[in-house]
Amino acid sequence: MCPHMKKTHLEDILQALRNPEDGQIIEIDQNTIDRASKSLDEMFRLAE
Repeated sequence: MCPHMKKTHLEDILQALRNPEDGQIIEIDQNTIDRASKSLDEMFRLAE
C-alpha cells in the first residue's frame, strides 16, 4: 500500500469534493478525459 494512502481519510475526500483548495484542483485536457472514459467503459463492460 502507498504510504500516503494511510494519511487520507474519508473526511479529507469529502472536503476536497465539497470545497476544494487551490492545491486540490487538477485540470485534465479533454483528449485525456475522452481516452480514459473509453478505457473505463471497456473495463466495466468486461467486468459484467
